[in-house]
Amino acid sequence: MSTVSSTSNESNLPSPPTRSSSVALFSPTEGGVYRDEDQAICLSQQPLDGLPLYLRNGGMKGFTAPLLHYGWMVDSEILIQFVLDNCPSAIVMSSQTFDEHQQLDVSWTLSTDYIIPSILKCLGAPNSPKIKIKVLFDSQGRENWGIVVGNNYTGVIGEESRAKLCEAFAPGQKGRWFLDIFRWKWTPKTTRRATKSLHLSPASLTSS
Repeated sequence: MSTVSSTSNESNLPSPPTRSSSVALFSPTEGGVYRDEDQAICLSQQPLDGLPLYLRNGGMKGFTAPLLHYGWMVDSEILIQFVLDNCPSAIVMSSQTFDEHQQLDVSWTLSTDYIIPSILKCLGAPNSPKIKIKVLFDSQGRENWGIVVGNNYTGVIGEESRAKLCEAFAPGQKGRWFLDIFRWKWTPKTTRRATKSLHLSPASLTSS
């Protein structure tokens, strides 16, 4: 996988409100305009160990918060080895080549819709649409596969299921919040109507 490239500037935005006398995380670095280089700067501010209140569902007054995923970066070899050992029927093979050999297609295998249900069944954990295998980015913009168990809009899955996934794929690691590579900007809310809160408890958002 390659290092993330910068996206183009699409809008001229006012600066998001400040919190505690400091600029909110992932804000434009100059005035209210996002520049191409701001994507890399925003990625350098994450992953987060905890989620500030202003980044939770709804964002701040007048602004919708960037999307952050909660989970762990995981080596693809660990993921694939688990699948090979426990649920090989979920493996996707490449098409036959001229010598009639097939190879394991890692990207397709890890991105299919049925891989997570297969993994959760092996772990004895309930299925949830919040659980996904996604590409996550570290503070240097380097990408890797990751297990995601929720985000700052939906909340995260229960502690028991999180513990099973962590033990299987990221033992000893603490869950962190990773910035989405597409929805990394603050955006102005387009309606005056208040967004209905999901009423998530702080523990459901910040527990590891």
